Amino acid sequence: MCHSDVRPSAGPFAAGESLSVRWVTLILFLVGSLAGCGDKGPVRIPVTGLVYSSSIPENLNGSIAVLPEGDTKGPAANGLIRSGTYEFTVENGPVPGRHRVLIDVEPPRGKMDEAAESTQQQWKFEFHVSVPAEPPYTLDFDLVREEFDE
Repeated sequence: MCHSDVRPSAGPFAAGESLSVRWVTLILFLVGSLAGCGDKGPVRIPVTGLVYSSSIPENLNGSIAVLPEGDTKGPAANGLIRSGTYEFTVENGPVPGRHRVLIDVEPPRGKMDEAAESTQQQWKFEFHVSVPAEPPYTLDFDLVREEFDE
């Protein structure tokens, strides 16, 4: 009989390491890798639109806040109005449901009195809207103020 000095290979296991230790390590690695793949937060809807007044030809600038109300739960969406337009994306848009919309705009040139001009007073508007769950969504706001018609 011939004896050789060849020993069975340990395969993918290091010396002294058992099959169960390797599996536990692999499972822990996979679980840890998937931990970041869970809930990514609420679904946000991209919303774009115009903010204007049919009474004046000028583009408006200001801010817009879309606040959940009633049974709607989720973060508020806040953005800027530039040259009469605003845009929310899937990263910063509102969640689907009922919302209160607050719009602050700079008064158009020639419509601001001297006292208001020195304090940079904003004109404030409030609306109530429903944001659907299916994007994209366009929502325009026609601002009506008595000062626009003077």
